[in-house]
Amino acid sequence: AFLFEDDINDSISDALVEAITSKVALRLDDTVDHLSKAADFFAATDTSQAQTTVTLGEISSQLSTVTTSLDTITSKLSSTVLSPPSLPAPPPPSWASIASAFPSLPPSTFNPNASPQQTNLQQCLLRSSRTILIDVNAEDAPADRSPTGTANILKNLNKALSDIDAAESTFSSSQDGIAPPPACTIVKGLTSLKNGAFLLELDSDDSASRFRKYANDPLWELLSKQFGNSATIKEKPHCLIV
Repeated sequence: AFLFEDDINDSISDALVEAITSKVALRLDDTVDHLSKAADFFAATDTSQAQTTVTLGEISSQLSTVTTSLDTITSKLSSTVLSPPSLPAPPPPSWASIASAFPSLPPSTFNPNASPQQTNLQQCLLRSSRTILIDVNAEDAPADRSPTGTANILKNLNKALSDIDAAESTFSSSQDGIAPPPACTIVKGLTSLKNGAFLLELDSDDSASRFRKYANDPLWELLSKQFGNSATIKEKPHCLIV
C-alpha cells in the first residue's frame, strides 16, 4: 500500500512539473516573441533616424555652400563702385525755348532811355500777348470776308463778349453776394488772313485771357456762332520776332 501511494505521488509530481514547465515555456516563448518584435522596431527606428541624420547633413552642407557663394557675391558687389550713367549735355538755349517758357511781359510804358531794338522788342511782345489766331474750316467759315463782312463779325463778336462779361459778373455776385464790376472784353481789330484764318487783336492782356477762357467754355459757344462749328484757337508755341 505504501509503494502504491509513493507511485501515485511521483506521478502527480511529474504531472505538476510538466504542467508548470509547459506554462512557463509558453509564457517565455510569448515574451521572447515580443522582445524580438521590439528589437526589430528599434532597429528600424535607428535606421530611419540614421537616414534622416545623413539627409540633414547633406542639406546642411548645401546650405553652407550657398552661404559661401552669397558671401562671395556680396563682397564683389561691395568692392565694385558703380559709376552713374553719363547724361547728354543739355542743348544751348534758343529764342524759341526761352519764349515758350512764358516769360513775364515787359511794361507797356515807353522808356526813352531804351534802344530802338529794345523798344521794337517790347512792342512785338506786347502785341503778341494781345493777339489770338482763330483757325477755321472753309466749309463752315464765314463766307463774306470783305471789309464790310469782317466789320459785321467784329461787331457781333464784341456784342457777344459784352453779354458774356455781364453774365459772368452776375454769376460771381451770386456766389459771394458781392457784385464785382463787370469786365470789359473788347476786340479792337479783326483781320482775315490769306490762309483762311482770322487774327484778332484785343485791347489788353486781360481781355485776351478772358477771350481764351470764354472760347474754351462750351456754354457760350463763342467761336462756333461767329466763325463756324470747326473754329478753334491756334496756340502760338512761341513769339516769332522778325
